[in-house]
Amino acid sequence: MNEEVRKFMESKLLEDYLLGFTSMEQTKQVENFIAKYPEVKAKYMEMQEEIEQYAERLATPAPPNSKDAIMQAITHMEQSSVQSAKSVKSYKNWAIAASAIALLSCSLAFLQWNNANGIAVQNEALSKQYQSLKEDCEQRNIQYASQDKLQEILKHPATQKVLLEGSGLAANLQTVAFWNNEAKVAHLNIAELPKLPDGHCLQIWADVHGEMVNLGVLPEESIVIELPYKLDAESLNITVEPLGGSEHPTVSRLVASHSLSTANS
Repeated sequence: MNEEVRKFMESKLLEDYLLGFTSMEQTKQVENFIAKYPEVKAKYMEMQEEIEQYAERLATPAPPNSKDAIMQAITHMEQSSVQSAKSVKSYKNWAIAASAIALLSCSLAFLQWNNANGIAVQNEALSKQYQSLKEDCEQRNIQYASQDKLQEILKHPATQKVLLEGSGLAANLQTVAFWNNEAKVAHLNIAELPKLPDGHCLQIWADVHGEMVNLGVLPEESIVIELPYKLDAESLNITVEPLGGSEHPTVSRLVASHSLSTANS
């Protein structure tokens, strides 16, 4: 195994690709690796098979008196994921299916314990597991919906792609803003974050007629977020601020800046 493949296999890109969490550039990179290197393709197929087996293990027969509970749970899952399911690729469906089956299986186990004279501690543990799986499903649906919104703005002809690369204290910062003056929407794809001194954070600002308007503190993870759209914004700027953010930007700690076109505003 060459060094390039080794580093790729040690990263989380293949797992993120399988679950649908990669950016367009990352997706292209992963698919190139799968096509080029047999060991990467084999690992990808192995991970797909593991998800299938996981789903099969959790698909236990339902007790006769739990039909109504199952139907209610299925209806809830369908309603919460219908918006995101339209544009998500097939490999995302495995993640949703595995989570849904785990949730239903846990629900059945919880009902069985309640119907029986089980121990209170065991009931509490099952209840916590159920809640954890439910929250995981909801979080995945939020992530998929966010990706769908990003796809829509990327396809829009008026969308500007603004690269914000860091410097100074945030030399490793890599972010891409997608700004659309016609649709009046904006997103930020945080690809890589720097290691900041303790007690500090990154904050993004829009320059509107010479005034720096706060667009929020950046999360401490690589993720796609929606930015507040500001009419007549002339540039986007990122500064290093005390943890929690500042009311006004620390100009001496400006680490990234890029102008915006205002032609469509």
